[in-house]
Amino acid sequence: GRRGTTGSNRAERPGATARGAGATVRDDQSNREGMTMSNTFGTVAVLGAGTMGAGIAQVCAMAGSTVVLQDITEEFVQKGLGRIRDFLQKGVEKGKVKAEQRDEVLARIRTSTDRKAASRDATLVIEAVPEKLELKNGLFRELADVVSPQCVLASNTSSLSLAQIAAAVGDGA
Repeated sequence: GRRGTTGSNRAERPGATARGAGATVRDDQSNREGMTMSNTFGTVAVLGAGTMGAGIAQVCAMAGSTVVLQDITEEFVQKGLGRIRDFLQKGVEKGKVKAEQRDEVLARIRTSTDRKAASRDATLVIEAVPEKLELKNGLFRELADVVSPQCVLASNTSSLSLAQIAAAVGDGA
């Protein structure tokens, strides 16, 4: 079957649908009721631990998914994890997050500098790497050989064509 790809490029794909892992998730409000990531994606790999990647990892972990936050250096990974810790701690201090919730979310996040190992068992891989088409194409080509055919590959791009990014994967067969 064809591996699903999706991203935040709404101008190109309004109401985009990601398919995979035995579920369909639409990015419009009508299909959000009653659906959480925890019953859709067991393990999420977030590739890129910058501001966006750390935020994505936190949201996925808060939704109940096991998350692997990956970047090219341990320093980058720890900086991203630190952003998550700081954000959650501020939530505790403001009374918006319980200390127990903070600890549970952090316990669901693992880190890695090995992209293949981080992605291998994921049901959803979200890339949040710099906006360079060649970089994203290379990443998706690499992932196509590592992840299962049911894994959803997603991009956090805001300016690149999803069709051009997805072209690196081919038909996913």
